[in-house]
Amino acid sequence: MKDRSLFYRNKRGQIVRKQAGQIVVEYVLLLSVAVTIAMIIVSQLVKRDADDPENSGALIKKWRQIQETIAKDTQN
Repeated sequence: MKDRSLFYRNKRGQIVRKQAGQIVVEYVLLLSVAVTIAMIIVSQLVKRDADDPENSGALIKKWRQIQETIAKDTQN
């Protein structure tokens, strides 16, 4: 029968808590933080606001500027 207690004694005789599964918990927390940050960044970059074009994301603003520049079609 295998010992399934949460604590064990190390070589010095100190009682230490077992940390099995902690890496999984840390990985899931780190992954959720990274996904949340990525979602916030992406939503701010490509946000579209049809009512107020100046309130759009950075990529959409730049794309509109490029479209307007092309639409002017100035002669050299």
